[in-house]
Amino acid sequence: MQGRAQHAGARNQPSARGRQRDKAAAPQARQRSGRQQVTGTENAGFRQPELWVKDDAKRRSARSRNHQSSSRSSAGASAAVGTLRSIGFAVLGFLASLMRLVGKGFASLVRKSRVAGVVVVVACLLAVGVGVDGCTTAGRVYQGVHVGCVDASGMTRDEIISAVDDAYTQPLRAASVTVFASDEAAAQTAEAASQQDQQDAALAEQMAVDEAKASKQAWVADGAGLGVAIDAEGLADAALAVGRDSGGALSRLGAQFFGTDISVTPTFNDQLVDAFAAEIDAAIGQPHADYDIAVSGGVAYVQSGHDGWEVNRSSLCDQLAPLLLQGGGQMVAHTDYAPLRITERDATQVAQAVTSALAGGAEFDFEGTAWEASASEVGAWVATTIEGEGDSWHLRPYIDSDLAKSSMLSGIRQSSGNALSGVSFSAAQDGTVTVRTSGSGSLPLVSDAASALTSALFGSGSDIEPAQSTPKVDVASTAMPAELSLDDALACGVVGPIGTYTTQFTTGAGTENRNHNIALVSQLLDNSICAAGQTWSYNDTTGNCDEGKGFLGAGAIIDGEYTDSVGGGICQVATTVFNAVYESGLPVKERHNHSLYIASYPQGRDAAVSYPELDLVWQNDTANDVLVKVSCSEGSVTATLYGVDSGYQVSTETGQWEKGKTHSSTTKVDDTLAPGISYVKTRGTDGSTIEVTRTVKDAAGNIVRQDLFASVYDPVNEVVVKGPDTAAG
Repeated sequence: MQGRAQHAGARNQPSARGRQRDKAAAPQARQRSGRQQVTGTENAGFRQPELWVKDDAKRRSARSRNHQSSSRSSAGASAAVGTLRSIGFAVLGFLASLMRLVGKGFASLVRKSRVAGVVVVVACLLAVGVGVDGCTTAGRVYQGVHVGCVDASGMTRDEIISAVDDAYTQPLRAASVTVFASDEAAAQTAEAASQQDQQDAALAEQMAVDEAKASKQAWVADGAGLGVAIDAEGLADAALAVGRDSGGALSRLGAQFFGTDISVTPTFNDQLVDAFAAEIDAAIGQPHADYDIAVSGGVAYVQSGHDGWEVNRSSLCDQLAPLLLQGGGQMVAHTDYAPLRITERDATQVAQAVTSALAGGAEFDFEGTAWEASASEVGAWVATTIEGEGDSWHLRPYIDSDLAKSSMLSGIRQSSGNALSGVSFSAAQDGTVTVRTSGSGSLPLVSDAASALTSALFGSGSDIEPAQSTPKVDVASTAMPAELSLDDALACGVVGPIGTYTTQFTTGAGTENRNHNIALVSQLLDNSICAAGQTWSYNDTTGNCDEGKGFLGAGAIIDGEYTDSVGGGICQVATTVFNAVYESGLPVKERHNHSLYIASYPQGRDAAVSYPELDLVWQNDTANDVLVKVSCSEGSVTATLYGVDSGYQVSTETGQWEKGKTHSSTTKVDDTLAPGISYVKTRGTDGSTIEVTRTVKDAAGNIVRQDLFASVYDPVNEVVVKGPDTAAG
């Protein structure tokens, strides 16, 4: 024990080199010690006296506090750093211990099995590789992934979206496909097609819309017209999911070595595709018509329907998609059987339920006043829709708020002794329409009332539950605004459509000038206003439709033959406005029928105009202004009269066609045609006469007026144009 103690003591003795360092450091230590002694002496009272001032104590106190605070902060920081350093050393120690354990385990594993060791090494390398790869490919597509023709490798989501849009969106919208009615039409020779086009152009303006559609053999559609779109965002997400959410590591390896292709499938606008397919149906199919109901005088009647043969919309899109993706092409259309969705039995049951529900009319309570709408008034607001449920379909009646709001508001206000009057319109140069009222009284909130009436009359489930008694609807109110936009006035029911009608016209080669004239005259008539008690004149509104206003030469009947006349086609718009006025119940003061009956128009209800002789004139016999809106789109023109609902109800009785004069035929030679070539320039039609009677009743069912519209149509001579009998020498 003693020997060990001596040995330990010897270890504690400084070495010769250490003693030398101590001697060298001694003067410095004594010097530091001396400074500390001087300072201590000054504090003990040996410094020279100075002049004392009042703030000295405060400054010394502040310095002392700052010094103490600094000391505490330094101490706190030192403690924090020490703590973190301790934690760091502990973590490093733990990791070192862990690595030693792993190393020992690996060495032991290798001694037992070299294969297992190799596996562990590979696994470690893979883990490291995955970690590094995860950092370098975060937010980017793995290598080998293609979105259609776009190599998305290494791209971010935004980069993929941009690349897909550039590669597909614009090219798809510009690509076009020609759809033929039959294989024969697709194989037609250029010469035969040219001859057919020549005759079609000559007859284009003479054809009724239905006839023109039925005779068509080819249709052209581009991506823009079919509403084609690409889901670039969804494709980008699908590309990023490869090797991650979709398939994991295996799918990533597959993309790396073999490539992964994400197909690009365009989507279509259902409404635009349906309209395009309907044109094809008119030529090679028979569009189906579901059984439906119509309501007149508070009683619902069944409207007949039939099954048909139609282009399958889904199959059509499947055929169009690859052709559009490759920049365009040709295809032949086919039709499939299209069964009825609503049968006669279904419609009959709905008609019976609707008639039962309407029997008691409806009662509206507004600010302590009740207005009772008759079954006839409520029936005028009924519309239907077809709802699907699984594989079954239901015909569902409802109150159409667009039909009901203005009539409902007018009836409620009138029953409370504050009928709407003095409602006026003003139209600005930019097309903005303002509606003005007296600003007095309350405004019934009829939009909510229309929705409540649907549930009260027919229930809210899939099965119709007709009201067993007169439904009562509470109507809320707000202050009547003195001025509104047209849209706001329509939304709250201050004004509404009191008459509307749409006619169609043919399009394509040979109709360009006529259709230009239709669009131009529609602009001249749009936003015209007929004040209360005043008359409206077509010719006064448009003026002379001559070349000075931009009208072109188009087909017109002169001396029983089709020829060009400046402004040809404007009668289409006159006929459309006349029928809107006809449906409104407003009095018609002047109307003329065409010399030729056009099958596109309702029988005996066309209107011819020719400045200044032939005019269309009607009167506004209500207490409020009437606004005329005319809009023209591809192949159709619509005229709508807006005003305060007058409660007029219109019914029509159409007589039988009576035969008139027989047409004659003539042949004309055109030296510019090749021998043997001919076409029909004007088709012959016999003359005919027909009478139409319109009966207008008020809301109470009293007859306001009965109008007889008699039409006498002259024969149109057939004109055939042919080439010379022999070729010119």
